[in-house]
Amino acid sequence: MLRKVFLPAKTVYGLVEQFEQIYMVYPLTAAIILEAIRGVEEHKFSYYDAQIWAIAKLNQIPIVLSEDFNSASSIESVLFQNPFDPEFKLANI
Repeated sequence: MLRKVFLPAKTVYGLVEQFEQIYMVYPLTAAIILEAIRGVEEHKFSYYDAQIWAIAKLNQIPIVLSEDFNSASSIESVLFQNPFDPEFKLANI
């Protein structure tokens, strides 16, 4: 059982395989790790939030949908939108 997701590892494995077939999956590279560390230092992100930001920034992904960042904030060309915000409209992005 994977503790944080409360699912058996085999189930999670299958889900990740399906996601990989449907969505673009970006590798975790040394450049992303270094940029994430910079994000922790300069922008005070948690490390895992910094990884999300760094992957978006280095792969020129302009918008990140997440409830973990301040909605409508933009940091170094990455705009964060909270999809659970009542004002959020998918058609606007």
